[in-house]
Amino acid sequence: MSQMLPSADRLALARLDEGSLEAKVLLNAASTFMGLCEHLRRVDQMREAKGAAEGEAALLRKKLNEAEDSLR
Repeated sequence: MSQMLPSADRLALARLDEGSLEAKVLLNAASTFMGLCEHLRRVDQMREAKGAAEGEAALLRKKLNEAEDSLR
């Protein structure tokens, strides 16, 4: 069907197809970037939770040691 179009229209159609492909590539790149950002956000949250848990564990170890010392 595009062969029936004048050459200027065929060129415009080809550019539109290229633009469409470029838009798809950019959309895919943006989606990948957003997915990576979400993953990094979750990693940060896990690191914060790990730090809090380690701090609480240290406090509990200290209390346990104090309790053991008081039993001696």
